Amino acid sequence: MDLAAAEEHEFLIRNILDPKHGNARAILNVLGLDGTLSRTQVHSQIERKLLLPQKKLPDHWLPTYQM
Repeated sequence: MDLAAAEEHEFLIRNILDPKHGNARAILNVLGLDGTLSRTQVHSQIERKLLLPQKKLPDHWLPTYQM
């Protein structure tokens, strides 16, 4: 994570945690953290990430299987 991204991340966290700011709900909304997923959404994400075949193996797997 570069310095600008780290500073932005810290800024977002501080805005969420600081009760003086009234924009916590808006920030959570932008991040997609303002509500819970429906059962159907959870099942489709699990299916997409874990059950369906992927187009390629994750990069961190490569060193494990190299000879």
